[in-house]
Amino acid sequence: MKIFVLLLIALAIRDKFDQFKTFDEDEFGRQLIDTLYMQMSTGEPIAHFIEIIRSYETSIENEQKEDDKANNEYQNQCTEDIKILQQEVLIQREDQSCKQGQADAKNAWKVETEKKLADLVKKRETEKAEFDKKVEEHDYATFVIEIVRRMFSDKGQSFLQLNNESKWQQVRDYFINASKQARYIVYQKNQRNLKSRRVI
Repeated sequence: MKIFVLLLIALAIRDKFDQFKTFDEDEFGRQLIDTLYMQMSTGEPIAHFIEIIRSYETSIENEQKEDDKANNEYQNQCTEDIKILQQEVLIQREDQSCKQGQADAKNAWKVETEKKLADLVKKRETEKAEFDKKVEEHDYATFVIEIVRRMFSDKGQSFLQLNNESKWQQVRDYFINASKQARYIVYQKNQRNLKSRRVI
């Protein structure tokens, strides 16, 4: 009986048998075939069955329209969401780019500042070395003068009394001896300063 119904459907809509076979394997198709079988079993005319089929078709079309409408709305919503996400990503990238630019500027400023600081430290060390050298020379000269002054004071002599070559030779010897003593004392002082710096 079921095969007979399938044959009637095939003749009515002039389609291929394979399509009806596929239709029969579908759950909705089987429901239609069972409905047709029931209609034919009760002896109702085929026109009533066609009306039912058309009703199903209209229902399916309406459902398809609703599905299409829902799909379009969903697609539009997805498109809108994608636009919003793209805008957010763009803003985040711009923010990251801005922050990266600020970080690069700070790093450049840091490098430049460190370079300037290193130059200042080097300049300060050079100036300190020059100052220490001048202080050392000043101390040395002061010490030599003080030793010579003591030599003259000890001898009870003055430059006015030194009116011959032997006396001037004696003065030169005094300065030479005083210079040697002063150099030795300054050398000892520098050695002590060097040791104290190493300890620190």
